[in-house]
Amino acid sequence: MTGPMQSGKPEPAALSMKIVELTLLMARLENGAPMLLQTWVPFAEGMIRTNALDDAFAAYVEAVRHRTAGNLAHLAQSFEGSLPGVLTTSRRGEPEDVIPEFAVKEGIDLVVMAAPPNEGGLTEMLFGRPSQKLLQRLTCSLLTVRL
Repeated sequence: MTGPMQSGKPEPAALSMKIVELTLLMARLENGAPMLLQTWVPFAEGMIRTNALDDAFAAYVEAVRHRTAGNLAHLAQSFEGSLPGVLTTSRRGEPEDVIPEFAVKEGIDLVVMAAPPNEGGLTEMLFGRPSQKLLQRLTCSLLTVRL
């Protein structure tokens, strides 16, 4: 296992780095053009929308969007010369909704994404894993990555 760990779980940064590395490798092997897409949803969006003024809610969503875009830019910068001309984009929405639409629109043949360690529990039983939901909706191949 590579990358830093906290309490037995891989850090998100280490997992993101591994995903980008594999994306670049697969793109080179297939002579393709890699793209980086990050999806985001404001935490507790419904509760905050209900309890905040419109301007405060809009400012909160904009701050989340800005932070997410900054995180993606920082990740791309860590690969400096490996990502020239690579499309990096951040889209609001759940991965299982955003990624299939993006893949079709951009003509993507392979999606590389994180598969979190199997945590089980009631949440997974009720809602499933994001990679399982995504696989049902994708028209292309899916490569899931675990640390």
